[in-house]
Amino acid sequence: MPAILLATTLLAAASSRPAVHTLRLHNDQTAAEHTSRNRGLKSCFDGVSAPILRLRGGEEEAAGAPPIRAVLFDFDGTLALSEDIHRRAFSEVLGFELTVDHWEQNCVGSNPTALIDRHLPQSPRTLGPDESAATLLEEKDAIFEAHVERGDLEELPGAAALVHRLRASGVRVAVVSSGSRRYIEKALKALGVDGDVEFVVAGDDPEVVEHGHKPHPFPYLAAIGRLGIPPSQCLVFEDTLTGVRSGQAAGCPVVAIRSGITEHLPLLAPGDALPDAAADGSSAAGAVVALVADFNEAAALDVLAGPLAASGAEATSAGG
Repeated sequence: MPAILLATTLLAAASSRPAVHTLRLHNDQTAAEHTSRNRGLKSCFDGVSAPILRLRGGEEEAAGAPPIRAVLFDFDGTLALSEDIHRRAFSEVLGFELTVDHWEQNCVGSNPTALIDRHLPQSPRTLGPDESAATLLEEKDAIFEAHVERGDLEELPGAAALVHRLRASGVRVAVVSSGSRRYIEKALKALGVDGDVEFVVAGDDPEVVEHGHKPHPFPYLAAIGRLGIPPSQCLVFEDTLTGVRSGQAAGCPVVAIRSGITEHLPLLAPGDALPDAAADGSSAAGAVVALVADFNEAAALDVLAGPLAASGAEATSAGG
């Protein structure tokens, strides 16, 4: 079945929300926090069954949690610390500064074309007859790409290492972003993960433009369709509420990058089903599997320690 048709079929179908076990990850802790929301978790996650923990190769039937067979990463603010570069690039194109506070409160997670349309009335720039939001977006992307070429783009700590380890362990990896394909592909190459990312679903892909951007689930459903893997076996990493809503509406377990935007999100309690999100992504962001500051967080590395660490150790040993 073609990926787009499968995505449409998944969107129309009533999704099954499997039960999961969850955990909260902290900067300074390697053991689970013992609260009513994650009761029953053991220190160092021994015996815990959670979607993210499924990467350790535990028993599939434990607590009914399916194994994770693919990881879908958002790009900006998740794999890469790119938001401030975008903020400066949009400011340059629009002709006035988008302050950090304004950017974080009103722009992060927005569709780029819609962002330009929304701010053009405030811009001192007069568009010529051949200029539009689309041409301004191309100009902005060229500025972003220049930053990438200068080496200004940084990864969220541990991102590239995690992507490499996932692929070495047979876990499939894709990127699902609202950004433009051209700059994302250049950025992935700059971060050294282009060979590990199987494909990119981008915000300027014609089918995404036609069917819906995040928070609509179509971008994630399109990725799921290409993978041919059930949503419950595709783990999503997102840093915005828009992205969390999109992943949850697609039926995926979601791990949120912890920030002032996401830190209020509740955690799924052990055995809870995934959030029952509206099929069009209109629901508020629901409970997430975990909150992590970055991919180097000690607890996150412990969770991902199983076959990932083993494959790394074997590679090191083989390399002398």
